[in-house]
Amino acid sequence: MKPRSRLKTAFRIATLFVPSALAWGVAFWCSDSSDPAYVTILGLGPLWVLLVAALLLRSVGAYRAKQPALQLDILTGSGSALAWSSALAIALAVRLGWASLAVVGLLGTGLFHVVVLYMLAAARGRDPMRAASIKRRFVPQTVTEGESVIEELHFCGARIPVGLRLLVASRIGPRWATSRHVLEATESGAEVVLESDLGAALRGEHDAAPMEVWLQDVFGVCRSKRLCTAPAHLTVLPRVVTAENANGLLERGDGPRPP
Repeated sequence: MKPRSRLKTAFRIATLFVPSALAWGVAFWCSDSSDPAYVTILGLGPLWVLLVAALLLRSVGAYRAKQPALQLDILTGSGSALAWSSALAIALAVRLGWASLAVVGLLGTGLFHVVVLYMLAAARGRDPMRAASIKRRFVPQTVTEGESVIEELHFCGARIPVGLRLLVASRIGPRWATSRHVLEATESGAEVVLESDLGAALRGEHDAAPMEVWLQDVFGVCRSKRLCTAPAHLTVLPRVVTAENANGLLERGDGPRPP
């Protein structure tokens, strides 16, 4: 992993508990019996303790399973923005004594903590493909250049907890469009066939990149580890061009040698 990627990962993991801790600290040190500070201290404290305990349990489980990268990195960009903006709203509300802003900050922080706790409990290990099978094929597998290609994805037994969605992204190569699909929790454990028209085929032998699947909550705050699966192969033959009136052209040849 590159140093920049490591910094981004560390920042997202720290965002799970640092913003709420800072907001709680501001509320604690600036409390002067004002309602916003008092409510903030009572509301943030238990949520922060629960979240830190869940993170510690996940870390211990990852260590015992010898999987140190067992996805404490679960926040999306929207989730990180929600955590920091809610903490900032709480800090400003406590400093300014603005009760309405404190309510907004507490709602955002509460939603953030509940979604993160639910994701830590619902998505574990190799979810969503732990007990599922997936098949991927192109119809037809051998096609002529310029013809339409259909991609078929067959899911069987994918586990999608309530409140989460299964996101799918597949692509053949850099010159092809990316296909994206969404499976809802109502389709958990069922057999589902997804189709997408990839458009006109490009000539050549194509080894399609593995498909990416991951779980994400309906609010877009958290996501599970992205799993790569189901590579595929596609052969696109060149189009045969028929020359017309070839005899007429040959009769017009010049010079001593026959055309």
